Amino acid sequence: MNFTFVDIHKVRGLRGVYIASQLTPGRVGRRHILTKITFDKGGLWQPVQAPKLDNYGKPLNCSLVSHK
Repeated sequence: MNFTFVDIHKVRGLRGVYIASQLTPGRVGRRHILTKITFDKGGLWQPVQAPKLDNYGKPLNCSLVSHK
């Protein structure tokens, strides 16, 4: 699947690492933003996983949309 990239950032100090935001397919108002990371200059993109705990160790009610 090829979605439209919204934004892409090179991670300074880490060769070949980029983080991108991507829109899911669908109508305006029904689209979500996915955050993905690559460690090989864009050869393979992986979704960024939502954290389970905050920095105090308390559970977060956080979810990220995942499309395959």
